[in-house]
Amino acid sequence: MKRLSIRFFCAALAALSVFSLTACNNGEESKTKETAAATTAPSTEIPTAATTTAASDLPYTDTLDMSKVFTVKNTTDQPFAGTWQITDGVGSELEHFAYCFDGDGKAYLMVGTMGFVGTYSDNYQNTGVFLCQLMYGINGTYTYQFADDKKSVVLTDTENQKTTTLTKTDAFNPVPKAKDGYETDSALFGAWADGNGGYLYFDKSGVMLDYQKDFSFTFYSYSAKDGSIEQTYAMTEETTETAAYKVEGDTLTYNKLEYKKVSANEILS
Repeated sequence: MKRLSIRFFCAALAALSVFSLTACNNGEESKTKETAAATTAPSTEIPTAATTTAASDLPYTDTLDMSKVFTVKNTTDQPFAGTWQITDGVGSELEHFAYCFDGDGKAYLMVGTMGFVGTYSDNYQNTGVFLCQLMYGINGTYTYQFADDKKSVVLTDTENQKTTTLTKTDAFNPVPKAKDGYETDSALFGAWADGNGGYLYFDKSGVMLDYQKDFSFTFYSYSAKDGSIEQTYAMTEETTETAAYKVEGDTLTYNKLEYKKVSANEILS
């Protein structure tokens, strides 16, 4: 389960029989966040978003609004801010994909309950060019033209002049609902960190988050009992897995990996 996001993502793409994905690594779990990012992004760089408040400066909390993992932060004079789907042109067959631009330089590719984090600029190097670095679908430099109502935009790839039409959607939400009859263990509740940018968050509502900081996230509906978690995620269809766990004080052992209890603020900082 831990760090298998790329493998699941590539498997789903293979099932969809769409474009080749150079970032797929045949399921190798040893690839690091930096390696994966380097193999998928153009060589150009996007200015980083403004630094957020450090977790140490925020009040400790055990609870997390999971929708804020991929939230839109700024819509003022930001026509790209929001969630979009490809409705025409290159990538129009990717009906299960959604793209969220947060208005502050972060981009999210979301499929089912899984997402990947990238970056974007709608005025790259003051040239009026849209530059987006994401795992798949929209990854490159584009000129763009919005419709008058700002609810659709045509991107034109600067390399091959092929077009992609994006249309705004309000319907996409990757956070699932809990399964009927789910059970929880209060010892799991809250946020846990592995010290390497990996986080788990267990909500009492029967939904959990596996988050690789600024790289990927997966939401699961879960049920926990007797040291075993049954967890379900979805891409083109639902998949259920099991994970062993043990909580001792402020330490969580999850599938033989060790996490320490932290404030849920750390996930969003």
